[in-house]
Amino acid sequence: MKRKISVFILVMISIGCMWWRTVEKNKTVVLPTVYPGNPPISTTITTEPHQPLILPEENSVENENNETIPESVSPDPVDGLDYGIVKHIYALAKEHGYEPELLLSLAKHESDFDTNLYSSTNDAGLFQINQCNWDRLSKYFGCTIDEIMYDPYWNSKGAVYLLNEARKYYPDEGYHIWLMIYNLGIGGAQKKFNEGIYSTEYSREIVSSMSEF
Repeated sequence: MKRKISVFILVMISIGCMWWRTVEKNKTVVLPTVYPGNPPISTTITTEPHQPLILPEENSVENENNETIPESVSPDPVDGLDYGIVKHIYALAKEHGYEPELLLSLAKHESDFDTNLYSSTNDAGLFQINQCNWDRLSKYFGCTIDEIMYDPYWNSKGAVYLLNEARKYYPDEGYHIWLMIYNLGIGGAQKKFNEGIYSTEYSREIVSSMSEF
């Protein structure tokens, strides 16, 4: 009798092991979403894009023109901005799929190229990055908060990171939408979208000024 019980136990253990191996083998592994060329979005917001906006024809804008910057071509100097920073901005634009004129126009509008500017609304640096983003950006890039605020190289990286976040929300809608999110945050911009507003004076001034660079 004891022998039969022992055999029974061994059989049940074998069946259990086979079942567990089958479960492990068939388990679905969910890999993280990767966005080529873009830093990962903050964990506080969804990585899923929103439904495309239906933009009125008069407010629709072209996305980036997808032109690449030849390695042999040096950017033109920009009045009021160190040439090393200009080249850095061109490199960031190429890496992330923006026209460099967009980034230059954004910086001009935000700070008039004053890398040490600090506003009454707690925005700092060349691209006037708001205080609510300093900590997470410094942690992401592995630099100090002071560098995110006032070092134009890190500040510009932070600005592109924030534009990339906006682009993940609405991948195909273009500059006006992304600039509204950059300026107002996703909550403030979404309120405008719900009201049928798809560009603001802020976004229009920046986009129209791109031709100056």
